[in-house]
Amino acid sequence: MVTGSRTHDDSRPTATELGVGARLSLYPMTDDFVAVILGALAGVDETGLQVVTDDVSTYIGASTTPDTVTEMGRYITAVVKGAAETTSTGHVVAILLLSRGCPGEVSCESDGVPLPPPDSGPMGLQPAGVVAAAHWSVYPLDSSDHMGAIDQAVLQAQRQGTFTRGEHYVTRLDGDLSEVITTIITGWLGAGPGHVTSHATISVGSPTDTGESV
Repeated sequence: MVTGSRTHDDSRPTATELGVGARLSLYPMTDDFVAVILGALAGVDETGLQVVTDDVSTYIGASTTPDTVTEMGRYITAVVKGAAETTSTGHVVAILLLSRGCPGEVSCESDGVPLPPPDSGPMGLQPAGVVAAAHWSVYPLDSSDHMGAIDQAVLQAQRQGTFTRGEHYVTRLDGDLSEVITTIITGWLGAGPGHVTSHATISVGSPTDTGESV
């Protein structure tokens, strides 16, 4: 989805045109999964966002302002919480993909385009009252020092208190669902310039506690 507009004297795409958004897929562990998924999506206000659902995932588009990025975090948290609370087993898995600055949204010329600063994340989310675990990865696609950017995102998770440990290819996060979502989004926003994507598998209500190393 392409939004925003260019000034007449600047052919470069704006940050909004380059895209700030997410794709969310829900997997409720229940036979009545259709009602749970549709009910969770329908039960959350979409104000300020573009929300489009198909048979694979839900696209959540935002602008680059702190308010709309916060709204995206609030929306994701509320949908996952709603699904967990209406699933008979209480166990829901959510797959979250975040992307900002994707040159494929508009153009392959992304150099020099301003993008959201690290402090644009949803730092004001209210506690969800739902415990979540996540496996989280960050991919700074335009950074020559990609490991440095990833290390900074992990350090931020440690400061926020959601970091549990490093795993194969992922970082384990645990905490209130809103705190886990906040860590994922703020780490993604702060991980280097240009095009950055982030992937997370979020689990709520799992019958197996794997918080300790196996």
